[in-house]
Amino acid sequence: MKTLGIIVGILFWSNFVMAGDQKTFTADCLEAGSVVCYDKTLNPNVPAATGTYIPPRPEISFCLREKGDFDNFGQPDVAKSPAKLDFQRKDGQDGSRVKLGLIMVGSAFNDTWQPFGSLAWNRDASWNVASRTEIRDAKVGVTGTAYQTDDLEWSLHSTVTYRYREDRYGTKDGNAFGLHASIVKLAWVNAKPFIFVPYFGLLLDEQNGGSVTDGKWESAYFGATLTIPLNNWIKGLSISGNYETFQDDSAPNGQPKRSASVASTSLQYSFTDPDDNEVKWRPSISFIRKTGEDVRSGGTRENMSVLSFGLLH
Repeated sequence: MKTLGIIVGILFWSNFVMAGDQKTFTADCLEAGSVVCYDKTLNPNVPAATGTYIPPRPEISFCLREKGDFDNFGQPDVAKSPAKLDFQRKDGQDGSRVKLGLIMVGSAFNDTWQPFGSLAWNRDASWNVASRTEIRDAKVGVTGTAYQTDDLEWSLHSTVTYRYREDRYGTKDGNAFGLHASIVKLAWVNAKPFIFVPYFGLLLDEQNGGSVTDGKWESAYFGATLTIPLNNWIKGLSISGNYETFQDDSAPNGQPKRSASVASTSLQYSFTDPDDNEVKWRPSISFIRKTGEDVRSGGTRENMSVLSFGLLH
């Protein structure tokens, strides 16, 4: 069923830090997008100009976004995936959805690897009580550059994670270990004329929700993100898309293996000049079309159109 939601994007991108008010390079990935991210992670040893003040790195920083996922930290995320609160009404019945993730980023070590933790809340309290879902995740991990060529043209950004999941309405409780990798080609992430990042991953999920689905699920997935800035036509306008396919390699207790895919396309407009670094607040509006099933986040099958308002600081 097609659903049209009006979503208010609640986005607090101000980082609260324990030492100073500067951000780590991985926080820059989250806030400024992939261009800043790759400029710093692919060129970590470029010396600062003589006399340049280098502020101390914070011990830890925080941010809110749609998911608690950190394994795609280098993906081009023009819309910044703000936290979402969605109100719906159908046939006289009210419904709501919440997608909220709190990400905590620690100081980098070896100038490359960075630890993180996250909490995520994915709740769908729709008008149909029987179809309600609520999944809560807690995750810890480390992310960084596993490999790069001498000329920095190619690199492999990888993430190792442990996740604990609580399913309030279903049977997906359990623990999972994941390995994610993004394939980065420098020429594909310079935003001229596009940003393209393919990725893949492995997931070992041991469920213990008290049903026949309990046991070990071994899975793999791959996908890609694409962003096309349209500044040549309208300043601040861009279009982006993501596609991911998921496949189980093994399933417990004779359960059928899952095979699903999810795709999304969004058109976003920023009311401020993206190149103006003096702007403190950046309001934006985006239209997102999403279809399919996101198995990794525990979501159900969707066929959804969303009008989203965001505010970045």
